[in-house]
Amino acid sequence: DDVDGGGGGGGDDGGGDGTAAEGGGSDLCTEETRSTMRGILEEAHNTLVAFLAESQKELKKMEARFEKDEVMHGTVNDEKKAKMDEARKAHEKLWNNVAALADTLDRDGPPPIDEEEEDEEEDEGDGLTLWTNA
Repeated sequence: DDVDGGGGGGGDDGGGDGTAAEGGGSDLCTEETRSTMRGILEEAHNTLVAFLAESQKELKKMEARFEKDEVMHGTVNDEKKAKMDEARKAHEKLWNNVAALADTLDRDGPPPIDEEEEDEEEDEGDGLTLWTNA
């Protein structure tokens, strides 16, 4: 007997593996279950997108603080560098997970990390301008 219903044993029922995608066999879950699961995943996606935006803001604040420390003290200690690397890796992992979930749900993914940086730079204006009287 074929327990998984895949039709992979000696007897073939007309080609394919009997999955719902091929139009054969029965669905594994009802439309109601599918709809409920999609709703849960959509809510998780929305939550993660918001968390990703917050993570990006925190990462930018940390980078600005470390840049300020470097200007004031001439260097950033190894502990802070390690903390920064860890924060960047965590943000990148979160971004990858949000992108994968968006792909699964057939939604637009988060903007690439480089675009996030460009967007925020545009919002900040021209920055500090120095001049001299010549």
